[in-house]
Amino acid sequence: STFLKRIFGPQSASGAAASPRETGAASPAPKPKGVTELLVHNVSHTDIAISYGAPDDGADAWDEAAVLARPQFSFFAKVSAELLATAGDDAAVAYARARKRDDADAAYPVVPDVADGGVPCGLVLKNATPWPAARLANELKYKGWEDATALAPRRVYFPLLAILVRAWLRQCDDRNVERVVLLVSGCGTPRDATKDAKANSTEHVAALMELFLTRVAAAGNLPSIKVVRLHSEANVFRYDENISFVRHELEPAVARLRTSRVVDDPDGADWYARFRVSLAFADGSPARVATIRTSLRGYRPTCMYVWQLKTFWQHRCLVDDDVEVLPFEASEAVPATPTALAEGEVRLVVDEVARLRTNWERAVAAPAGHDMARFWHRKSKKVVLAVLLVQKPGEPPKLYHGANMEVSMPTGSLCAERNVIGSALADDLGLKRSHLRCVAVLGLALPPPGELGPAPEPSSPVRIKEPFETPPASPRGGGG
Repeated sequence: STFLKRIFGPQSASGAAASPRETGAASPAPKPKGVTELLVHNVSHTDIAISYGAPDDGADAWDEAAVLARPQFSFFAKVSAELLATAGDDAAVAYARARKRDDADAAYPVVPDVADGGVPCGLVLKNATPWPAARLANELKYKGWEDATALAPRRVYFPLLAILVRAWLRQCDDRNVERVVLLVSGCGTPRDATKDAKANSTEHVAALMELFLTRVAAAGNLPSIKVVRLHSEANVFRYDENISFVRHELEPAVARLRTSRVVDDPDGADWYARFRVSLAFADGSPARVATIRTSLRGYRPTCMYVWQLKTFWQHRCLVDDDVEVLPFEASEAVPATPTALAEGEVRLVVDEVARLRTNWERAVAAPAGHDMARFWHRKSKKVVLAVLLVQKPGEPPKLYHGANMEVSMPTGSLCAERNVIGSALADDLGLKRSHLRCVAVLGLALPPPGELGPAPEPSSPVRIKEPFETPPASPRGGGG
């Protein structure tokens, strides 16, 4: 991997990167059109796990004998500040085992990985002072501690950030790429009015995360990553206060990052390709997460969703499969859009739906008649057509047609989406869920009964040649 240095140019008096548009200075010399990758992560209480036990002498490489804990809500700032002071600038990197999920099992269990090595996950806390048992019980939520004994903090882990950064780096092109992680921290007003609102702050955890990424890069396990920390004193639980935060602090910070990198033409048509944003969805206040996503929508961010938050807490390991990476188009829900504006895969599907509708109209108007109202849709009198786009890696896209069936039979009805997916599977038994790219449905109204066309010829009755045989009695006496 390429190790990169600071991404910022000269700083203005306010601390923001100076730009010709802001200062009136002469334009800088032309620079290579590199790419900046930005990962935005909202720091929450789920981001940290601490191991407690005997002072860390390095003998227990995987920290398996230690007690795993997290700070209580109103002790979060106090505990994380103490850990930051204990770690120091030269803290060693702590590792966790790598595992994977068995996607052949519907429960997705954690199983050993082929490359069962260590993954950077946290920092070693050398020479930490043991905590009395009373403090452990009062300030921590713990797992696996029952003895009333003093324990020392051994290591501090950041499992969500560790797997997010690994997934993010896999999306980055190593050639001429600069990487920035923006850590957003904050605090919220507690339910208990006697508690300090800043006591639950995640600001010190963000500082620990910056130290972690710096130390991992120094150890050669990661390319150089620039970390920017942005702390909010607004109440993370209030939607209106989060809106104020993103408008006055987050959005300007991201805009300065973009302008400082796309200096030759920050408003040019290609800046999207040169300043790429990824947005992590791990945990945190719903109001904070929702407003961050809304505020960054204009950057068309890649969505990085951690769908299993407690893997490390439960299994003491990291699983890369716990992160789903979706491009903006696949993760965005948007209002209805005119078909003339559809692009890419959506355009292919829209055009195919139009052709399928034309075929349906021809069938309805055909002199020979049809069975839609009399049989195939006799229950609902509603027709739904579906088009599915399937694409395998390295192959061109393929389109399938489907329709609903509402025949009032004991087996029930069949929706258009299930029908079209079943048709694709029948055509290719090697089909995977990841190959299903896009599905579109179109609801249509059948003509009134007087306009259905001539009735078709009655079909021959089905005759059963042999009666059903009564199954033999079960040897155990049960019914067959």
